[in-house]
Amino acid sequence: MVYYTFVFPKMEQRREELSARLAVYSIAMARHKVAPLTPGAPMLPMCGGCGSATGSWCDACEARGVCFRFPELHMGVGVGSPLCIKCENAGCCPICP
Repeated sequence: MVYYTFVFPKMEQRREELSARLAVYSIAMARHKVAPLTPGAPMLPMCGGCGSATGSWCDACEARGVCFRFPELHMGVGVGSPLCIKCENAGCCPICP
């Protein structure tokens, strides 16, 4: 069992501070036992809004052709910036105006 010695960042903190987003993302990767440099390991990108690991992206960025962070291909098509559904619904994309 793993015990954390810090307070888990609240959503407001995660959306304001990069360090809070990175903490949440690193915990998610540790829970899934994914090493960042392991060849062939499934790495989900970090949501630009809250830091959670996500397989989703900003639809507005995709429509504009913006692939700012992690320009990935999905079925041969470039997708937008990583953004979880909650942050997309809240309009928290750090790339879109």
